[in-house]
Formats: sequence, structure tokens, C-alpha cells
Amino acid sequence: MVDSLVNAATIAAKLGQAKSSIYRLAQAGLIPSYAAGPCLRGKRFDIVEVRDALKALAQRPAIGRSNGYLGLGRIPLRSNS
Repeated sequence: MVDSLVNAATIAAKLGQAKSSIYRLAQAGLIPSYAAGPCLRGKRFDIVEVRDALKALAQRPAIGRSNGYLGLGRIPLRSNS
């Protein structure tokens, strides 16, 4: 499994998403991520797990939306508390 972990730029390119969106989804706990690096501050992703998580999100009923938008809105990267 360790060999299949990739960085946010790679997964964003493969899935057609922005790198910042990948980080935001991981921060919100909507896609799985793994700590990496000497201080465990970096993020690594398994492309199969992320793809499955995004499919599950897309199949979830959208609340108050008829266009299939996930309704995630802006997910803050940090809390102010």
C-alpha cells in the first residue's frame, strides 16, 4: 500500500480537480489521507480510496439542490478558535 500513495498534485491531476480542493476535502475528512514526511505534516493519498470516497459523496443526496452539487460550500482550512 505504501507504494501506491501519491501527493496532492498527482491525485488532483488524475481526477481533474484543483490541488487546493484535494487538501480541503482531506482536511474536512471527506477523503482519506495519510500523514507523511519527517514531521508527518505532509499528506499522501491512495488514488483508489479517494476515487471511491468521491463516488460515495456524489451518490449522497444533495440537500436543497436539484443540480447534483454536493453542497460542501467553502470548507475552512483552519478554525479561528
